Amino acid sequence: DIGGSSGTLILELLSAYPHLTGIILDLPSVTALVQIPPSFKERLKLIPTDFFGTWPAFSADCAVLSRVLHDWSDEHCVDILTKTCHILSDSSSRLYIIENICGGSL
Repeated sequence: DIGGSSGTLILELLSAYPHLTGIILDLPSVTALVQIPPSFKERLKLIPTDFFGTWPAFSADCAVLSRVLHDWSDEHCVDILTKTCHILSDSSSRLYIIENICGGSL
């Protein structure tokens, strides 16, 4: 979960799919506040990193960007997406982008 904040999404996914492991990549000040339930300690890793800086080496079968990209310029989004694609382990890996696409009142 790139920019995973408090871990709400990844904890729901890990609850629903007990065979999965997960990572939250977010700022050190954010990951320091994440409360990992004891039952998830072996399945959830925190990576305190600024996603505009250098990411540590790791790989993933799936990456999620949930409500991240709308906050940034096109150039920053390209940087985030490029780095995210580099952590995907192979051609069968998936990137899921979750964004609100409605820009105003309906």
